[in-house]
Amino acid sequence: MNYQLCDTIDSYSNQSKGIKFSHLVIAAALASGNSHYAIQTALAVIGITIQSCRQSYHQYQSQMFSTIISRV
Repeated sequence: MNYQLCDTIDSYSNQSKGIKFSHLVIAAALASGNSHYAIQTALAVIGITIQSCRQSYHQYQSQMFSTIISRV
């Protein structure tokens, strides 16, 4: 959200810089063993409609599985 006050513009976000919410959701989905469709439905139920697509889910699946397995 951007707003202008006294010739200055400040930006606010609910995400920390450098952390992508979609990556965290995909990691949680992979760790839980749920499918992309199950996570998509769960997010839609709580009102989150802009989501990562199936392609990015599977792209990050291969990158994150080894890390998740090694930490368990």
